[in-house]
Amino acid sequence: MNKQRQYIYIDDSGDPGFKLGGGSSKIFVLAGVIFDNWDDVVKTKRILTDFKESIGWKEEREFKFHRTNDKLKKNFFECIKDCSFKIRAIVIDKTKTFKQISRKSKSFYTFIIEELLCNLDDLDEAYVFLDGSGDRGFRRKITSDIRHVVNRKGYKIAGFRLVDSNNNIIIQLADMIAGAIGAKYDKTKRFSLNTLTIIKDKIDNIWVA
Repeated sequence: MNKQRQYIYIDDSGDPGFKLGGGSSKIFVLAGVIFDNWDDVVKTKRILTDFKESIGWKEEREFKFHRTNDKLKKNFFECIKDCSFKIRAIVIDKTKTFKQISRKSKSFYTFIIEELLCNLDDLDEAYVFLDGSGDRGFRRKITSDIRHVVNRKGYKIAGFRLVDSNNNIIIQLADMIAGAIGAKYDKTKRFSLNTLTIIKDKIDNIWVA
């Protein structure tokens, strides 16, 4: 029986650095938004595009969790609560875990992406999209590394692309979800709204390490 082709959009919250007390975040989240078919991606894009237009935003303006007020966050998640996708994420408290790679933030970042992808049992023939709007040189480099590791473990990725969040509203969705997860698990910050409760039925797994 052939496994279903998926479309996986990945973004993060926090940063992969380990200069705790010197600017690096305590919590790092990597979230994957997983669609079981392309039609669901298209429908979600349409809903988010219509929502952006309804609030008077220009097309090029991005949804960013940490730049969004609580009212808009709530409306955003209400808007997509009936869309067809699931969420899998990894939450890392850098004060407690992965000490062996704490001095190599790039290795840490690559490792976490590999862990997220390799824990997807139905990854075969998936298209994977990673936010590449930040450190382009680094993220281009890890593309081949991740593809090699995942394929070596017996999976076959149909495509793995870096995309600019400015031009991809589904990556913006992944940003909003990663940010919501980070807000829930970062006890050093106070957020008045837990937006995850709005989309709790979409959470397939959040691994807290």
